[in-house]
Amino acid sequence: MKQHLTLILFTLSTFQGFAQSYENCPALEWESSYGGTAAETYGGVINSNDGGFILYGGTRSADVHLTGNHGEEDMAVLKLNARGDILWSRHYGGPGRDYARAAATAAGGGYFLCGASGEAGQDVTTHNGNGDAWVLKVDEEGDVVWQHSFGTSGRESCYEVQPTSDGGCVTLGLGRRESGSTQLLSQISRFDAAGNLLWARLYDHLFLNCPLSKANENTFFLSTSSHIVRMDEQGTFLDSIPLPFFILPVKVQEMSDSSLLLAGNTYVSEYPGAIVLRLSPRGEIIWEQRYNLGENQNAAGFQVNPEGHLFVLSQRVEEFFVSESSDYSLAEISPDGNILQHLHFGGSRADEAEAIALAPDGGLLLSGISRSTDGDISNPIGDYDFWVVKLSAIPAFGFPADSTICDAEQFTLSIPGLPDGSDILWSDGSTDTTLTVSASGTYWASASIGECRASDTIRLKLPVVDWQGLPADTALCNQDVLVLDATLEGAALYLWQDGAQDSRYEVAKPDRYLVKAVVDDCVLEDSITVRWCEPCLAIPNAFTPNGDGINDFFAPILQCPFPAYRLQVFNRWGQLVFETEDAEMGWDGTSNGQPAPSEVYFYQLSYQEFEGEPAERRQGDVVLLR
Repeated sequence: MKQHLTLILFTLSTFQGFAQSYENCPALEWESSYGGTAAETYGGVINSNDGGFILYGGTRSADVHLTGNHGEEDMAVLKLNARGDILWSRHYGGPGRDYARAAATAAGGGYFLCGASGEAGQDVTTHNGNGDAWVLKVDEEGDVVWQHSFGTSGRESCYEVQPTSDGGCVTLGLGRRESGSTQLLSQISRFDAAGNLLWARLYDHLFLNCPLSKANENTFFLSTSSHIVRMDEQGTFLDSIPLPFFILPVKVQEMSDSSLLLAGNTYVSEYPGAIVLRLSPRGEIIWEQRYNLGENQNAAGFQVNPEGHLFVLSQRVEEFFVSESSDYSLAEISPDGNILQHLHFGGSRADEAEAIALAPDGGLLLSGISRSTDGDISNPIGDYDFWVVKLSAIPAFGFPADSTICDAEQFTLSIPGLPDGSDILWSDGSTDTTLTVSASGTYWASASIGECRASDTIRLKLPVVDWQGLPADTALCNQDVLVLDATLEGAALYLWQDGAQDSRYEVAKPDRYLVKAVVDDCVLEDSITVRWCEPCLAIPNAFTPNGDGINDFFAPILQCPFPAYRLQVFNRWGQLVFETEDAEMGWDGTSNGQPAPSEVYFYQLSYQEFEGEPAERRQGDVVLLR
């Protein structure tokens, strides 16, 4: 009976195999321009609390999507749904120049915005000078919950905001120690949930425009010219990680293994270029990736998708220091630091990338401003518009390495967890999320979202199905020899009950035979019982030695070859009347050359069925009839 023992069993799950192949991934799902006929600035984006997006920046427009301008330039915020449709748009500001440079989701709902205010009036209730840092909290409908404008008589601004665990926020901007000072310093400010300014501090060792990145455990990352600095919510600097060389980070992210991903800008040859580093907690380089594609390449930010792939957004400028012709540039980098692809989006004029967000569906949102009216831009509005590009999620599935399934005659390949709207195709033409296979072979599957298609291939072995094993229990007759064939394709080892290791085994006698076949990490077993096809030995109880050719001799009837044989016949007085060791010779009924009388005689038979085995003994009586 064929048996099998499981040593390993793979379960296919939804993890990304880096050997997958991709076409047009991620695909451009939708793109749209937003704004009015005048110029918009910046164009950052974050996820909203309901699966959509918050688009923010500055605007001089008072029409199309942005009506109700308060003055020279306003802070502009648009709420978009997942398809990019506008749910609402708002202007915030006074009669001067107001704009947003950062936004964040607030704990408990609503959104923080930070930027600058130009002068008092309308939404700007207080103002200190030429330009103040301005922080607002708005609710889900865009109504102002609180706002705070602060600074000196000079020009200040805010360009980073992060939420805190108590419902407030921390901001980073540019400030001055006193009115009239020409020295701009990094200014960190802390607000509680009600918008009260808890503290504000100036630092001269943080480089201007350094990022304020959210770290783990309610801490934040800032940057000096030589270190990444960790700060808690109270503004206490906890520790620092040295940078391996001069770099201007734009974002820092702490990974689950405590390593850091850092994207920023440095110089390659005479061109500034984007650089991405993965650093150990001690600042050692795990891997480094530089690229500038031969142009001025300025990193804007990055996101890491659930499969660990890094997507770095940058602005690619055709000519150094000339931004009249630029594109959104997106680099996909594998978890081990290899660039997988570069994608570019835009038209023939200036398309300036500013922000990247990981959408709830696993796709990416790229945002900034655009002046192009061709290429990827389908609905230009005015001068510079906010321009948002939505890229589809990459179908996140993958097979493990070629696999051997030890204990199954069928196996189910599955592709769970695909994004909604994915189209699946298996190698047999089916379109379900699973495929049950019952034969060894190569199988592939592909999944697509729009023009993005990912595919993967796996070679499966089902040795339980492939192995014919041993035949059913059988019989062996006379001089027959039975050859047992346990051949299994790919088997590395065979082992029979007596230690033989060939795939074939020669059987010459009845017994129970067992074989094990080892393929990959699987051990399969089978056995067979072999018996004689008829009894090996039959002994008659009478004979008639009358010369008629029928039953003239007394001899055992043998069906098997005996290697040892001895037959003796005795009369009733115990006298030996016949003896032979030749299995072909029988007693002819004579004794000392004379016919023996008709009566009962006694025999004794000694024999071996197989060489080397103990002798068997049989005895009984036989009647001689005349």
